[in-house]
Amino acid sequence: MAGAAVNFPTYQAFRVNLQWLIESDQLENTFNPNVLDLIIALGEQRVYSDLRASTMIAPLSLTTTGNTATLPADLLKLHALYDDPNVPIEIVSADRLQSIGPEAGGRSLYASQTGDVLTFWPSAPATVTGSYYQRPADLKTALNTTFARYPDVFLFAALVESGSVTGETQRIPEWDAKYKTAVGNANRLEQERAYGGSRIRMRAR
Repeated sequence: MAGAAVNFPTYQAFRVNLQWLIESDQLENTFNPNVLDLIIALGEQRVYSDLRASTMIAPLSLTTTGNTATLPADLLKLHALYDDPNVPIEIVSADRLQSIGPEAGGRSLYASQTGDVLTFWPSAPATVTGSYYQRPADLKTALNTTFARYPDVFLFAALVESGSVTGETQRIPEWDAKYKTAVGNANRLEQERAYGGSRIRMRAR
């Protein structure tokens, strides 16, 4: 099932179709709406752990204090980070950060991420800019462009999560296989898209 093959114009339409699939084509309204919302929310968590789409990229502007900066609470993964528009910052492991000598001009070209904090070396400017993969708001609040692009990914993710909630554990392998195929196809499509800016370069240990 490709992303363009299905369309859910509203959250309610998505929820009804999800329930229809869970109940094997016999919609009996046996689900509490709150249970369906929970299943969908669990599916969202699964999707945002696995999918990296251009629709999730948001601009990033960090204020540094004491050579560190706190990352946004909705950050899933850094996408690009700059000392200035022409100088990308390399992300390195924490144990390598202090072993890197200062670059000419004292520019901050390296950073290490520990939890929600970035630490820079040799010195950070007052503001660091870039972009990051942002976790969208819950679908219950508003459908988003990532959902519109890959609705099948969200559908199969929710079906996987429904198995343990409804006791239909025998159906989980089938749904999980469909989910893995859908999210794998989505990530491959995203790799073929042209992203603006430079990617973060990861330096090995």
